[in-house]
Amino acid sequence: FSLHATNGSHEQWKKTVGKRMFKVTLDCHRGEVKAKDVRSMVGQAGVTRGEFLSASQGLKTEPASHLVLQE
Repeated sequence: FSLHATNGSHEQWKKTVGKRMFKVTLDCHRGEVKAKDVRSMVGQAGVTRGEFLSASQGLKTEPASHLVLQE
């Protein structure tokens, strides 16, 4: 993914795989991220929950393992 745009506390990240473009909107406020927002970002990114949480490990000061997503 590469940073495409910012607006206030929101960032839009994009990547293209073949002919498919993925765009993920992140709310970069401080504090916990709601599970529904994480589920939305996972869907937007076109990856599995595990792949998303693994990739986010290096981006947080706290481990992403505290995120519990309900199926």
